[in-house]
Amino acid sequence: MTDMQKSWGLHLGIIALLFVLQFILPAYHHGSLARIMVLTCYAMGYNILFGYTGLLSLGHALFFAAGMYGMSLSIQHLDWSAGPAVFAGLVAGFAMALVIGMLLLRTAGVAFMIVTLMFAQAGYLTVLYFGEWTRGDEGFVIKQELRRIAGFDLSDPTNRYFAALLLMAVCIVITLRVVQTGFGRVLVAIRENEERTRMLGYDIQRHKLAAILLSGTMSAAAGAAYGLLFGYAGATFASVQYSIFPLLWVLLGGAGTVLGPFIGTLFLFIATSNLLTILPWYEPPTGSLSTTAALAICVLIAVPLFSITKRGLLAYLRSYAEPTFMMLPFNIIGELSRTLALAVRLYGNIMSGSIIVGILISIAPFFFPIIMQLLGLLTGLVQAYIFAVLAMVYIASASKTHRREPKEAEAGGSS
Repeated sequence: MTDMQKSWGLHLGIIALLFVLQFILPAYHHGSLARIMVLTCYAMGYNILFGYTGLLSLGHALFFAAGMYGMSLSIQHLDWSAGPAVFAGLVAGFAMALVIGMLLLRTAGVAFMIVTLMFAQAGYLTVLYFGEWTRGDEGFVIKQELRRIAGFDLSDPTNRYFAALLLMAVCIVITLRVVQTGFGRVLVAIRENEERTRMLGYDIQRHKLAAILLSGTMSAAAGAAYGLLFGYAGATFASVQYSIFPLLWVLLGGAGTVLGPFIGTLFLFIATSNLLTILPWYEPPTGSLSTTAALAICVLIAVPLFSITKRGLLAYLRSYAEPTFMMLPFNIIGELSRTLALAVRLYGNIMSGSIIVGILISIAPFFFPIIMQLLGLLTGLVQAYIFAVLAMVYIASASKTHRREPKEAEAGGSS
């Protein structure tokens, strides 16, 4: 099996895993994971420009909002159906990326970053200025009966989940295809050394413009999907924080990797859910054992998936009988107990922290609230970080190929 086939098998396996989760997760959490998948597509679009091409943008909310408002305004004011409206959002994002990209190519480095932020703020102010149609910060709700494509009601949790999964699958396939072609390799070369790439005869400006167009269109698709699936469009999605979010997701998950945006978005979701424990009336999703168990099951399935992709099926199965066949039942128990520990650790620490804070606040409401709420914030971030790191460590250890070093091989041959 070639490296390319292994890569396709791995990413298609992740898509299949997300498909199966629809039938495992409680109905309450379908919406959260659907939201994560749509925002992952936004981060994937950003990753094309930042992770692979090396162009730092602080204005990607402009493309996200262009797709969202291109779709939602077509439904709201032109009475278009959802299908053509989504296409209008894609066209709006592509056109915006083309116009802005032509101007951005006249800048480089810090100037590129500043100009992207400037255009994004101009877009945000434009949304506020035309509040008669956009309703500004208040935004507007897309009616449930209008959120249908080909007879499928996208307000239904199951249909919404599968629509988000389909969009994410398309973005993964596009990203994989791009990075495995000559075009993608030129983008990476531009990121590593732009001048040397130019000396090799490649048209730097044309490749940068193509990267901006692809990145902007993918971000617009995510914006259009977000507005349609969740039935809302507002100026908040054009503000500066929605330009910072994809940067955080990509950095947390790994810039220049296909699945990095998904890992980063999922991590930030867990961290944010944990941070919301400061609200006394809010129960975080990670405070439910069903949620943490589903996340741990994802890790349980991802570990052998990554391992088989990297090492092969036989090598993976053989690892359970190492160092001797007598260790087979213990290795299997260890695999299952590791998954259980991931779920219980995240659930137990979050819930116990909430209970302790509640007890202390009830005992001494005038002395402990601020300190304990800050402690709860710290605990939430630490537990999210521990879960993400342990998951990646388990996957990395399972993917490691056990090969002897050259010197050891020579020594073994000579003896």
